[in-house]
Amino acid sequence: METLARKLVRYALSCEYARQPIRRADIAQKVLGTNGRQFKQVFGEAQLMLQHTFGMEMTELPIKEKITLQQRRGW
Repeated sequence: METLARKLVRYALSCEYARQPIRRADIAQKVLGTNGRQFKQVFGEAQLMLQHTFGMEMTELPIKEKITLQQRRGW
């Protein structure tokens, strides 16, 4: 599990450098592979590694609001 957490940390750092969002589906495909059931455990350990080593943490991005053209004009 530690190797999977290291892979996730490496993936998170590469996404941060490229300014790309980290998607759960991408984590499952590129990092976990056949170990998709261990997502919570691997994610938690990767969070600890990021916080301890780099002082960073992964947080959920806010959902974009869908604003229609009429709502924009009303503002």
